[in-house]
Amino acid sequence: MTIRSFLQKTRLEVATNHICTLEKHHYRNIANSADQVWYAKMMTKIKLSTRISTANPRSHQFYRTNTAVRHQNEKHSQSDLAYIIHPLSSFRMYWELFMMVVFLNHLFLMPIIAAFYEFKLNRDSLVGMAFNKFIFFETSLDMCCLVDIGMTFCTGYTIDTARYVVLHPRLITSHYLFSIYFIVDVLSSIPTELVLLIEYYFQVLESTVVIKSMNLISLLKVIRVKTMLTYMDRSASIFNLNGHIVSTLKYFCIYFLLVHWCGCLQYIVPCYWHGYHKLPNMSWIKYRKISSNDDTSVIHIYTECIFRAATRLFCVASDIYTPHTNDDIIVDIIIGFIGYVVTGLSLVMFLQFLFRIYTSEIKYHSVMNQLKQYMRNKQLPMPMQKRLIDYYGYRFRGTYYRENTIFPTMSDRLRKDITAYICVSMMEQVPILKDLPPTTGRNIVSSLHQEIFLPHDIIVKAGTSSDCMYFIHHGTVAVYTPTGKEMCHLQDGAYFGEMGLISKDSKRIANVVAIETTEVFRLDRRVFNNYVKTTPDLYKKMERIADRRRRENTLVMEEIHRKHILERTMRMIDER
Repeated sequence: MTIRSFLQKTRLEVATNHICTLEKHHYRNIANSADQVWYAKMMTKIKLSTRISTANPRSHQFYRTNTAVRHQNEKHSQSDLAYIIHPLSSFRMYWELFMMVVFLNHLFLMPIIAAFYEFKLNRDSLVGMAFNKFIFFETSLDMCCLVDIGMTFCTGYTIDTARYVVLHPRLITSHYLFSIYFIVDVLSSIPTELVLLIEYYFQVLESTVVIKSMNLISLLKVIRVKTMLTYMDRSASIFNLNGHIVSTLKYFCIYFLLVHWCGCLQYIVPCYWHGYHKLPNMSWIKYRKISSNDDTSVIHIYTECIFRAATRLFCVASDIYTPHTNDDIIVDIIIGFIGYVVTGLSLVMFLQFLFRIYTSEIKYHSVMNQLKQYMRNKQLPMPMQKRLIDYYGYRFRGTYYRENTIFPTMSDRLRKDITAYICVSMMEQVPILKDLPPTTGRNIVSSLHQEIFLPHDIIVKAGTSSDCMYFIHHGTVAVYTPTGKEMCHLQDGAYFGEMGLISKDSKRIANVVAIETTEVFRLDRRVFNNYVKTTPDLYKKMERIADRRRRENTLVMEEIHRKHILERTMRMIDER
């Protein structure tokens, strides 16, 4: 049995002989009538979805094993709090995904409604669309937020710092009631569009003060930006999205909402300050002729507002939008200040983002700079400097990592599997090692040592003691006779020096030189003997194989030597 087949067989036995099962829960009081089967199945699925589940990626942040998750599931099901939705359940996971979309739509639509509601009340051409489609959609979002408020009272919460889950109703209620989110959620979730509908058809509200106040209160939903970003992170883990992609999407959403809100505030503040029909002539809205009294589309007004906000946020000078009224000046100052802060934070976050992506590359260049300073300080000759740079370039390949820090933190099984994955294909090509027991082969593989040789480095010198053998992982080497005659080239997957593992007093009979940068794995005789001598019959068999290989190599060397003498003799004859 080869080492590779042993590894595959071990994994197969584990997969086929050990079957993990979770105890199935039996739910009582489920209707058995044929008419209620579908209802019972649906309620059972809903009930199961409210329990902690391994489908929720966050569950493994609080409970490391599936057994711990199952224990928590059983504990929750058998307690008096079974009606509480677990914060690490699959139901909560998908609800957060849904609410992320709701919050994103809310944060986009709320400032538009607050800024341009006057147009919907005064333009007959917009009434049908606004009060049939737009109002229905916005009211649906408000209703979802109201449902989320009720859902929060029935859902536990987590204490991330302590890795603790709270499911007690009294603690859940107090945790939500005494937070800033409860008041904000209630006030900002009032269906403002229904009030506008009532005002339009029945003229119940003689003044627009109440409508303006409700529009401004709805803007409090901006506090939920942090919640939306948190839900975005959690939802990304469902789809296994790359962290860099998620960060990019989050920054894009933040910048988009920031420009969008600042653009709408450019229109909200003057119109709410003076009134839609009482804007001063010096106001930028009047100057650009985009008030509700002008024959201008909402899209054009929105574009003007976004452009003005962008010039203030990104500190771009524009004489077109020079402020003259107090409200315009105040808004420009606030948005300009936000722009400076956001620009600074954006630069810092961008640098952090690059540093996270290219940390290993940055460390590599730092090490290379230190190496160059070291060589300059030691005044090393240029050929040696080039060899050092080539060595480090091949060793780290553009990225720096500390293998002596990473490798020891792995389990012994992982270390052996990694080494075996790299070297097992090469060991199967060696006749001496093919007959090793699989366990012995695994132990030998885990004891290999990596070495890197630069071009023209002598790996093995003829006449020296032979106490190890080499496996070529990457690269090419040339084999020379002691007289300097080239015998052959060895490349990836080849091996040499195997005679040194069996014979105690053997000497190297050839020179081996690296032609290019070559990565090899060295197997010492001491390690080999510690494992192989425990099986005397196999050891004797391997001694016979080694003797046969030694005789074959000797014959090859003698043949090459005779050819060399013959060629030299022929040259001498020709010269005479």
